Amino acid sequence: MKMDEKQHIENVAMIKSAIKEKQNYYTKLRRNLTDDLSKLQLNDSLIFDLISEIKFKYKAHSTVNCSKYLGSYQQVTFPSTHACIYYNNAELIAKVPTKYQQQVNTIFDKHVPNLWDTMLQLNGYFASNYNKQVFDSYLQKDLVIATNNLAIKRTLNDEKQPCNTIDTQLKTLERLNAAMTNDINKLLLDDNNEINISSP
Repeated sequence: MKMDEKQHIENVAMIKSAIKEKQNYYTKLRRNLTDDLSKLQLNDSLIFDLISEIKFKYKAHSTVNCSKYLGSYQQVTFPSTHACIYYNNAELIAKVPTKYQQQVNTIFDKHVPNLWDTMLQLNGYFASNYNKQVFDSYLQKDLVIATNNLAIKRTLNDEKQPCNTIDTQLKTLERLNAAMTNDINKLLLDDNNEINISSP
């Protein structure tokens, strides 16, 4: 409410610029990974499969140190404040001829952490098997919020009596929050009345 329309427009433009920059960086990371694998004289089809089939899993922090493996998935050597991150290293390496496996493993160790980190910043990492984002803070979400805020600001500016509209919006929000509080399954909530999406 305190920001004027121009500030909202600038905020949307700034987030769009950050997304474009991060997307370009992600494309560059994948290209660098492809180039490094190509130097080993692997065929293009195998390289495409290796990069396309990188899969991640995560586990919310329960201890200070992450275990090296989560099932067959190997830990990503990237310090994450959110969770322990793993990827399907063994599954990918098994596709590579034996004489190249150690080199491919070194290449993955170099590139996979940056792929994860960039993907997380852009999309909050989309976990297709759960059909939802894993983490709460990411650029695409920031853009949706900023765009919605701009639309709300424009709606309020168009109203003849914006003060009345604000009161109406606040009452609607209060009513929706009360309905959500009443409707949600209390068994899903933790002590902070939040849902841990990494729990079973």
